[in-house]
Amino acid sequence: MRLTPPAPTGLDVQISLLPIYPVCCILRMATEREAVPTIIFVRGWRVFFYSNESNEPVHVHAEKGDAECKMWLRMDIYDVEEAWSHNLTPRLRREIRKIIFDHFDLIVDEWKRHFGAPSDAGD
Repeated sequence: MRLTPPAPTGLDVQISLLPIYPVCCILRMATEREAVPTIIFVRGWRVFFYSNESNEPVHVHAEKGDAECKMWLRMDIYDVEEAWSHNLTPRLRREIRKIIFDHFDLIVDEWKRHFGAPSDAGD
């Protein structure tokens, strides 16, 4: 029996390594067809947003194991505010906040690319 790989569907996403980051970091560029575009994977955290949340201010969801959270990105004061969390220990909260701050511009750029001009959580 001969197996052949499936034909490309147009939903294939390019994955590239970012060697400039001190931690293992994989960037997955979001496509318009993805319902849950992943922005980055860092230290076991998956940072992403939902495509149906364009009416909300700039924010990301993050998950690692059974911990998850939603964080607002306050561009006007360069801050991150927790919207909600589940099973987020103080150590994990510090870790994800640092990751978001370290990739703040990348996250905002991906939001703009996917949704267009962002609104601000302070408005």
